[in-house]
Amino acid sequence: MKEKFEEILIKKEKELAYLKNNVQGFKSNGVLENRINRTKLNYRTKELTEEIKNIKSYLKRIDFVEKVRDYENNSRNS
Repeated sequence: MKEKFEEILIKKEKELAYLKNNVQGFKSNGVLENRINRTKLNYRTKELTEEIKNIKSYLKRIDFVEKVRDYENNSRNS
């Protein structure tokens, strides 16, 4: 389960890097189409950043639960 979330995290980080490069590619020449595209990319970038943050937080919780489970198993075996 943890591996699946790590794979998703990697995909989202790659997509975020790609989008950040594209946002910088649009010049601020005032053309409405460029502004709209830049706004869409900025919104998706913020969305991805939040998703990545949530996945990292979830992975930390999974690690913590595994450590607690290991500790409980070790204390029972002692």
